[in-house]
Amino acid sequence: MATENRALAQAIAEAREFEPDRYPGGLKMAFFRLMDVPRDEAPELWAELRRALRENPHLRDPDVRAFLERSDLAERGYWWFDPDRW
Repeated sequence: MATENRALAQAIAEAREFEPDRYPGGLKMAFFRLMDVPRDEAPELWAELRRALRENPHLRDPDVRAFLERSDLAERGYWWFDPDRW
């Protein structure tokens, strides 16, 4: 559970702190680490991740969204790879 919470906390921090001059690779790597985190645990952290992704105006940039998007993974239930579902 602690490892899962760390992965969620890292993804939340990456989403909150993302700025235009940063490469989005760190956030994308955090997304991949989330694939191992059970989505039925720590619902408050999952909600916070969704909020952080939705509220950071820099993540609305079309190029950043295109970089982060993986429709094949989003279709398998990993919603964070689909910016429209944030």
